[in-house]
Parts: sequence; C-alpha cells; structure tokens
Amino acid sequence: MKVVMLWRYYPAQYEYFYSKYPQALTLSYSQHRNLFFSEHFGWPSELAQLMNTIGIQTEFLVINDEILQYKWAVENGLVIGSKDNWEQEIVLAQIKSIRPNVVWISSLDLCGAFAYQLKHYCDKIILWVGSPFVKTADVGGASVLITENPATLQAIHHVFERVIVTKPGFDEQLLPMLQNVKKEYDVSFVGTLSPAHQSRVDTLSYLHQKGVMVDAFANRQFPKKPSFSNLIRGMASFLLKEKSITKASVVLQKWLDNNHKARRAQILETFCKPPLFGLEMYRVLAASSITLNIHIDCAQGNVGNMRLFESTGVGACVITEHGANIAELFEPDKEIITYKSKEEMVEKITYLLEHRALASEIGLAGQQRTLRDHSVARMLHDIMPAFS
Repeated sequence: MKVVMLWRYYPAQYEYFYSKYPQALTLSYSQHRNLFFSEHFGWPSELAQLMNTIGIQTEFLVINDEILQYKWAVENGLVIGSKDNWEQEIVLAQIKSIRPNVVWISSLDLCGAFAYQLKHYCDKIILWVGSPFVKTADVGGASVLITENPATLQAIHHVFERVIVTKPGFDEQLLPMLQNVKKEYDVSFVGTLSPAHQSRVDTLSYLHQKGVMVDAFANRQFPKKPSFSNLIRGMASFLLKEKSITKASVVLQKWLDNNHKARRAQILETFCKPPLFGLEMYRVLAASSITLNIHIDCAQGNVGNMRLFESTGVGACVITEHGANIAELFEPDKEIITYKSKEEMVEKITYLLEHRALASEIGLAGQQRTLRDHSVARMLHDIMPAFS
C-alpha cells in the first residue's frame, strides 16, 4: 500500500521555518524536507511517519512551499510550464512518479478537475476537511471524506463512499524533547487570529480589559482598517445613481462592522507576540500553567480542534469553551477546564492561578487522557478503513 499526503501550511509557518533555518536553502530536497519534519508542525506529518512504521509506504508532500517543491522539480528534470500553476504541475508530476494507491488531499480546491487528473495515477482519493465552514463544494474525484467535525459538508455526505469523523491526534514521541521545560507563563494563548476567529479576538480583548495578563503568540491575519473614502464612494453610488437608501445603509453597516473589528484587532496588537510553530509552540504550551483554547467561530459548538490535544498532550492545564461534545473527549473540570461565559472564564482562571497545584493536577490528568484516547495511533486506527 502506497499513500501520498498532499498538505499545505500557513505562509507564516514557512517564514518562521526559513528564518530559523536559513541553511535549508542549500540542502537537497530530501534533506530539506527532513529538516522541515524535525520541527514537528502538527499531526499530519506525525501521522505519515507512523504509517511508514507499520508498513504503509507514505510520502508527505508540502505542496505550497515553493522553495521546497521547486527543488524537487529541478532534481527530477521537470520544466514548469506556468508560473501561475506551478503547485499543481509539480504535484501532478510527483504523483505520476510515485504511482500511489491512495492520494490524501487536504484542500477542496484540489478536488474536481485536478482530482480527476490525479486519478489517472492512483486508485483512490481521500479528502480531509478540518472545519465545517464550507456547506457545499465540488468534491469530484474524492471517494472518502475524513473530518474532525460531523457538520463538515453534511449536506453532501451521501456522495462519498465513506465519511469518517475523527479528532486530530497527539504524538507522544514529542515528550522527551520537552522534559526540562519549566513553567514560566501564567496564562498563554497560541493560535491564529483572523476575521474567522472573532470569538478569540473578543475573548482575548475581554481578558485584557479585565487585567488578566495573557502571553499571546498569535498568527494575525487581519484586513486593514476600512477606508473612509471608500465608504463615501460606495454610499454615494447607491444614493445618487440608484436612489437606494437601503443599499447605501448596507454599505454603511458593513463598513461599521469592519471598522469595529479593525479597532478590536488594534487592541490585540498592543500585547500579542509573534506566532510560534512546531517545537517552540509545544515548549510554550508545556511552560504554561494555564493555556487558552478557543475554537474557530464556525465550529458550531462542536469542540475538539488540534490545539486542544496538543495542549493537553504536553501537560498544560487547558481552559476552553463548554461544547456539546466535550464530555466525549475529556471530563470537564477534572481533565480540562470549561467555561460557558467570559465571566466564568475569568473566575476560573483567577482561581487556578491562586491554586497552582490544582492546575498542575488537571494538566496531568488531561495529558494522561490524551495519551490514552487522543493519540496519532488512535487517529490512525480510526482512518484505516479509508485505505481499504
């Protein structure tokens, strides 16, 4: 059985990686990719390595790293026909070269026409979608959906041969690398902040206003403050040309909403630190007495994102929203702390900071639960039917 996993990472992760390892530019494709893997950027590559250990030949391709992928092209004599389409050209050539049984894709834009091209050189395509923000999509070519949220593409589950719901897994092999980490952060947050994460923005802003100091390491992806001149032009167009007060009001409301979000984002700029990824991220989580986990807005009350298991996996005391399915994952207030309101969150953070031994005890219990029930080995067990 041969599997190829096609994965993309955030641009900020590549900036972080090349800043930390400028020597990567001089390495061969294989050396470069191995150095990237050594940073432990998340469960996908950890899972790929585990699959190799049990006899599933797995190639993990970092498909939107232009520097790395062009190295493969040069080493394999591939001439890129289009600078605008380099990603798909190189991926298609890689799949032709490997001829896997299964291609596992992680982006909806690879479905449809491109997936049908890939199917000339493989038997099956698996699709991973990690959040339910997409209600429907062209999933042509993919026969299996794997997701962490049952609401993902729920309206078209019937078009797949199989739908597997599973949670991201934590790799316990990371723990020896974190043995000597000491607690140095009272409360931390590590993650992305963007318009799709308004709950995170609101929560961190609220904590800041209440004087709760949070060491926030954030990958910030906010649009610029909306232009007032664009507002005037937009409203004038509808008022003068179409005589529509309703449409002009919509433009004004949208501008006000975006302006409000931009102001909230500016508050975060005053105390957020640059983002961390890989081992440095795990070290900050392990060094935190308490760490905040706040789900993306579109999670629809279903908890269980990747950071939840990374944070508990390294033994931090995690505080997160009380989701409908939390009891399936952890025992609230024993293995993890949950809250139903911002006020309750502040109360619990304050109490835990005054009772550090309890925070440590909860962190250890959460870690034990993650190592038992939420490992990459458990995740692999869940998805094995996808390969048959």
